[in-house]
Amino acid sequence: MTVSVPPNRVRVIRQALGISQAELARRVGVNASLLSRAERGEIRPWPRLRRATADALGVSETVLFGDER
Repeated sequence: MTVSVPPNRVRVIRQALGISQAELARRVGVNASLLSRAERGEIRPWPRLRRATADALGVSETVLFGDER
């Protein structure tokens, strides 16, 4: 089942930093397929995934995901 969530900025920031999806997934500790689904808004990132992704990209969760919870 696909869950529609507001788009986030993960892909934009990741690409601006020159980080591949596979590399970001490795840094976050998830598989690339899960990260891809999160980037497309198919799943809502859970708190640990949000924190780990923000940390791996060097930005705050608010910058990355806005106020969505």
